[in-house]
Amino acid sequence: MKQSLLLIFVFLFQSSFGQYKVDTALRGEYRRMFERLPEKVKEVEKSQFENGLGILFNIKTDTLNKADHEPVNTSLKIFSIDEKTGEKEPMIAAPGEEETITEAQPTWLGCGCRLKGDTFEVASGVSLFSGFAVITSLHKDKAKAVYSEFETEGKAFRTKLSNKRVSEFTVPATINSLTIDRKPEKGINEIYGKIAVVSNGYYSYLNAWGFKHDYIYKRKHLEFYFHCNATKQRTTSASRNKG
Repeated sequence: MKQSLLLIFVFLFQSSFGQYKVDTALRGEYRRMFERLPEKVKEVEKSQFENGLGILFNIKTDTLNKADHEPVNTSLKIFSIDEKTGEKEPMIAAPGEEETITEAQPTWLGCGCRLKGDTFEVASGVSLFSGFAVITSLHKDKAKAVYSEFETEGKAFRTKLSNKRVSEFTVPATINSLTIDRKPEKGINEIYGKIAVVSNGYYSYLNAWGFKHDYIYKRKHLEFYFHCNATKQRTTSASRNKG
């Protein structure tokens, strides 16, 4: 664990600094977005999200090696049979998880924060059998971020093609925008924020069918709000293996 935390600190140190702004109206924005979450999440906000709650409203993945994807045979069509009429109907692919997350239909993230010396850290993400986290570090008037992802079903990632495949990784992330409702100073009880980040590229071997080298070179975009209790110690599972 100590080695993992050290590696994350190194990535934060290597990340480019970005600036943030303070907007006291952000709390109202957060509460309006909160009302769009599923009722079951809103009902357990205080009991299950004691440390904090994030609200993800945009997530997109860039494929950086599209040229490596083999063309799909579009002449093949798949049909289903309507049980009532017996007629054939073309099968339509269901929208992916990323497509279902929007400003009108956001989803929740776990969130935690801590003030260590004059550096304020916020960790937001989700984890079960797989997941991701964005860890943002604010120091004075500057901010840095890293993106982490993990998969429990096997070693599915590389951050460099020359590295070994790993089940978890952390890469630097660029902060496109960051707004908080107050300065992260000693003595504050809570903080609200809104952030947009883009991860550095990484290699994923998950669902890479049709790609020449069996991997997808990805870059992740995320936008979310967060609210965390600054009096609670942040707890987050740091990556153990890095690509």
